[in-house]
Amino acid sequence: MDRESQPYAEVDVSRRPLIVVRVVGPLTKVGFATYLSELERAIGANGRVALRVHGGSLGIFPPSYVRESAEWLRTHDTLFTRNVTGAAFILDSPVLRMALRAILWAIPAPFPMVAFASQREADAWLAGCLSATA
Repeated sequence: MDRESQPYAEVDVSRRPLIVVRVVGPLTKVGFATYLSELERAIGANGRVALRVHGGSLGIFPPSYVRESAEWLRTHDTLFTRNVTGAAFILDSPVLRMALRAILWAIPAPFPMVAFASQREADAWLAGCLSATA
């Protein structure tokens, strides 16, 4: 499989209302577009959801992908406002967590998004997001 056709992320809906996203491959145009499409489908299914995104040792996003993500969020604002209670990003790097916080401050999302160092912290926060809408 060539680099461009490798998946960027897996979107797991088996734990719904928790949707788990794992970054598994290189950041490519095709992989990223496929990921956004799969995530949109998962969020668009019935009911409120929370997102847990495992970025692992993900690198810094190039500005073009930051802009694409921001535009995607704006385009789907109604869907996200209606269906997403919150998104927790689990990132290994403190620098990446700080960068994500800066991006989220500059480009507010239509739902709460927070960066965490561990899954335990993320799950505790997401449980609160889900219970607040139950």
